[in-house]
Amino acid sequence: MALVRVDLAFYLIDEAPDVIGTMPVTKANKLAEFGLSAVKEASAPVRKAGERFMIRLFELHPKVVRKAMPPDNPQTRKANLNYKHLYDEFIKMENEQ
Repeated sequence: MALVRVDLAFYLIDEAPDVIGTMPVTKANKLAEFGLSAVKEASAPVRKAGERFMIRLFELHPKVVRKAMPPDNPQTRKANLNYKHLYDEFIKMENEQ
């Protein structure tokens, strides 16, 4: 069920990014919290879908995603490899812009 929810949310922001912020549940900060909960999920497919969701949301609202993420420090990167992957991807995307 969790994988379906993440995939549905990804589809929503990928196909209709203008829907972000139109309802309380689609505010960028709520979506970032949702994506972060998926990244912390026990199931590997849900974590990967959560990473993909957070990267897409970062393309649209980088400041909101950065604010929702825990601080970027060595302890956080070591404690959760998914965070490390996300931080590396965010830095790569910022450097490309």
